[in-house]
Amino acid sequence: MSVLVIGGDHLGAIPAKLLAAGYTNITHVSGRKKSHCMLDIPQQIDCIIVLIDYVSHALMANIKDRTRESGKRTIFTRRAWSHIEKALSERRG
Repeated sequence: MSVLVIGGDHLGAIPAKLLAAGYTNITHVSGRKKSHCMLDIPQQIDCIIVLIDYVSHALMANIKDRTRESGKRTIFTRRAWSHIEKALSERRG
């Protein structure tokens, strides 16, 4: 499965933990650049994780609109792995 992580300059151990959770293709976008506000969601992405404590309101609104249109699984969570892991398990449910 592939995942797009949006937010945060550095992900630390998150990519390794996502790999251990079964995500083989991990793409990261920091969300800092102005061009990221008009981010196109790639078709091959299975899941989108938005780190809410590291993105602007404009980027958040754009992501919500685009994910509604695409129907992609989207998780809005804080950057801590415990929050990400909990959100991933709740959504698999």
